[in-house]
Amino acid sequence: MKTKKLISLILLSMVVLIPANNVFAADCSVNGKIVPCSEMPIWSWVVMILLTLVFLVIGILSLYRPFIEWSIKFSNKLSGIKTEITPTAIMWRKITGIIFIIISVMVLILIFSVIP
Repeated sequence: MKTKKLISLILLSMVVLIPANNVFAADCSVNGKIVPCSEMPIWSWVVMILLTLVFLVIGILSLYRPFIEWSIKFSNKLSGIKTEITPTAIMWRKITGIIFIIISVMVLILIFSVIP
């Protein structure tokens, strides 16, 4: 069960980190061609910023107990596996939220430092 959570956290982080890595390298892909990030269309910047803001909001919400309890109940409903709301489960959700916040802030700083 913990392996699935770790894999899902890694996959969710990759959604933000892969575009951020391209921005950091200052080479971005447009229509299959590598171009300087300053030539990227504005819509691609907007999409990256919106995705990052979604991660930031999820991270902030993950610090509040009512949201954590709701997310555990929702996860139970989706997976069909009964997970108890324990202090350990709450702690791991908060750690995940802090990681999301840190990654989101770093990516936002990176994006706004490169946007033309």
